[in-house]
Amino acid sequence: MRAQRRGVAPVDGFPANGIQYGVCYQGSDPGQHLATAVRFDDPSTPGDYFTVNGEKYLVCDPTYVNADLGMSMPQFRNVAAEILLLK
Repeated sequence: MRAQRRGVAPVDGFPANGIQYGVCYQGSDPGQHLATAVRFDDPSTPGDYFTVNGEKYLVCDPTYVNADLGMSMPQFRNVAAEILLLK
């Protein structure tokens, strides 16, 4: 995964990063999707996550209807993702 810097405020006081799925996929295009990943105070919070600079960021996708924190959309679970580092 590559990392880029973007300027967006933290989500409700929690550090956050963006996730862009489908950017490095080889073969047929799976489509692209944007989501967020948020670092919570308790690193043992369960769910799908990315590690950024040694810290756990839980997937929090506002477009995944009825999803709990830490749930990635099934069609993107095995798709390459790029982390968009937010300032």
